Amino acid sequence: MVAYKKENGDCYIPQRYPDNPRLATWASSQRTSYRQMRSPKTYRTGIMTQERIRRLEGLGFDWDPSETRWPKKYQELIDYRKKHGDCDVSRWSPEDSVLGSWVSIQRRRHQRGELPPDKIKAMEKLGFDWDPFETRWEEMHQELVRYKEEHGDCNVPYGWPENPKLASWVGTTQRQLYRNGVGLAPFP
Repeated sequence: MVAYKKENGDCYIPQRYPDNPRLATWASSQRTSYRQMRSPKTYRTGIMTQERIRRLEGLGFDWDPSETRWPKKYQELIDYRKKHGDCDVSRWSPEDSVLGSWVSIQRRRHQRGELPPDKIKAMEKLGFDWDPFETRWEEMHQELVRYKEEHGDCNVPYGWPENPKLASWVGTTQRQLYRNGVGLAPFP
């Protein structure tokens, strides 16, 4: 850790630090031990001593980097929205994977009730979608309703050139999920 700080000027080791994965794992482990020591639910002795805390804090070790970096990531999300018109950042996109992972974490924290109200409000001010899968499903369902109104059925042809996304959603996604029994309530 001391060598990392000398080289980088800080102790913000990325979770996936390719130059030294063991150091990244160790830093994460220190944070976990610190949280466990401070929590009455998981209090364990001998893991994180006051001496270790003092030494790490002397280096400028950040016990909660996700909280420290929240304003910076939020600003990146604002910039992304200005550029793309939405907050739907993919964690699979090579150029936006770090921001996409942060967005995913915010959704997970919100779902668990761990995201503070001020942060929820800030995200919603940007038009942030907490459940893009549900939103996308509703949009595609509305497309299918329009198709049925126009054609009289829901048999969207595979590869339908007028709306290939709808064709794929109906033919591949929904029918496959139905065949696999995913999301179906058990029969009484």
